[in-house]
Amino acid sequence: MLQDILFLDKDKTLGNWDSRNSGLYPGVIDFLASQKCLGRKLYVATTGTRSSIKDCPEISPLLERYLAREDLDMNSRGRLYVLPDGTMRNVYDDYVDRKELESDEVRAALDNESRERGDRFWKLPPGQERDALQEEINRFFDYWGQLIHRETKLPLDTSTEYKNPSVPCLYKDLYLARRLISPQNYAEQRTLMVGDGGDAMGHVSDPETPLVVVSDRVRAGEWDLVARVVNHFFSDPERKPWQMFDGLYSKRKNVKKNPRKIKFMKETYEMEVNKYNGRIIYCP
Repeated sequence: MLQDILFLDKDKTLGNWDSRNSGLYPGVIDFLASQKCLGRKLYVATTGTRSSIKDCPEISPLLERYLAREDLDMNSRGRLYVLPDGTMRNVYDDYVDRKELESDEVRAALDNESRERGDRFWKLPPGQERDALQEEINRFFDYWGQLIHRETKLPLDTSTEYKNPSVPCLYKDLYLARRLISPQNYAEQRTLMVGDGGDAMGHVSDPETPLVVVSDRVRAGEWDLVARVVNHFFSDPERKPWQMFDGLYSKRKNVKKNPRKIKFMKETYEMEVNKYNGRIIYCP
């Protein structure tokens, strides 16, 4: 059975914590509670740190998990690799350079050898001898700099390293979020995200997770504008939200004149598929 997952940005989507009138926007709790009652699993996906959950304790009982910068920002997490069961670990928690497995005496000798080659290299004029020494230096570092597992002593299989299939180095990697939630069945999830304009800019980390962008009307309490889209995209148990998005997107009229606008339940939304294949729908 497919799992319905709704990702939620925090800042400027669920509330504002930058002013004196900080807190959740009107209607947020009712919206989240209604989505939970419909069987959706709710996850915050934020660029804030894990400690930022203190801003909105009211929503914690409704959430499955609070996914923060420490979970989703690849610049913060560093290199990950995938275990056979689908779970992921940081490469440097388990692997070290081959040289680091040697004794202090051997490491010192290798460092001296490296410096000696470097000194010789810079003294040589350009030509075949210098090129040959460069190849020797490269082989040295390729071997001694190879990552080796601390326990098994096997080299890292680079094919097991985690990479987002769409774009690299993301601050909010929803494809990674899907794998964290369900390491083996992530491909079977039906996922959708509710966020703000910042989520719509730049790279889109998971084209199979459409983005619903909130508006000022939503922030003022009209969460029905979001709910009707979310409910529609989850309405067909045999199709995923991205497929429902594409079906609605294909029904746009006057595409040459208004390429983004679409009438949906008596309201005018805007839709786009950006240059990164991100599927985005903007609330009125």
